[in-house]
Amino acid sequence: MASEMVKAATSEKLKEMDWAKNIEICELVAQDPGKAKDVIKSIKKCIGSRSKNAQLYAVMLLEMLMNNCGEPIHKQVIDNGLLPILVKIVKKKTELPVREKIFLLLDATQTSLGGAKGKFPQYYEAYYELVSAGVKFSNRPNVVITQVHNPVPETITEPNKDNLSSRSNGVQQEANVQLVSDTRYLWG
Repeated sequence: MASEMVKAATSEKLKEMDWAKNIEICELVAQDPGKAKDVIKSIKKCIGSRSKNAQLYAVMLLEMLMNNCGEPIHKQVIDNGLLPILVKIVKKKTELPVREKIFLLLDATQTSLGGAKGKFPQYYEAYYELVSAGVKFSNRPNVVITQVHNPVPETITEPNKDNLSSRSNGVQQEANVQLVSDTRYLWG
């Protein structure tokens, strides 16, 4: 059952990620952590696919599972040998969105798990191996914002050159910052 769900959620025929199916898979693992093994095995097959869409959807599903199901998923990623496969994909000159998504996922995961001294240092080791190999993405900024704050718009009665130039400066600075999406689903 779990493998069929993963297969449907990572189908190369999809035009975009199937959020409903991914949430259903997260709920399945949350209700029965024993299903994590089957889910990760299925994701591993999809990540090995020749289809770039299937690979990308598998990585996105993996990210959602890591963010929402935690330890059972992290343990299975390690036990099923998925980390070396992810590292190998990033090191290859494969499809950029897949490589970048994996790199960012490993970075975020190793950080959230406490790095080299955390419960799962294997994530840190995988990420560090990539960094040591010189893997980087040129469009990745030095500053990453994880929370968006909407500023209160100021009221201007008469536009003048000073106000316009300071406002356009703010827009320019915002354009240079990349926002990181977080695929968490909260059960309520």
